[in-house]
Amino acid sequence: MLLRARRGGVTAAGRAVVSPHERSRITRRAVATAMRYLSTIVGCACLLLAAICIAIACQVFI
Repeated sequence: MLLRARRGGVTAAGRAVVSPHERSRITRRAVATAMRYLSTIVGCACLLLAAICIAIACQVFI
């Protein structure tokens, strides 16, 4: 069955045959992509917060 999954096997219901190993690899890839985008968003939010803090500090001390 694993060989059929690699060659694009299809069940009687028309769904692709995917091995459990392949399914977990797809899930890990999706989680890694989500974490990459989330880390980018969090990094931009931190830079924005730092810019706001510097702007407030400039107004207070100047």
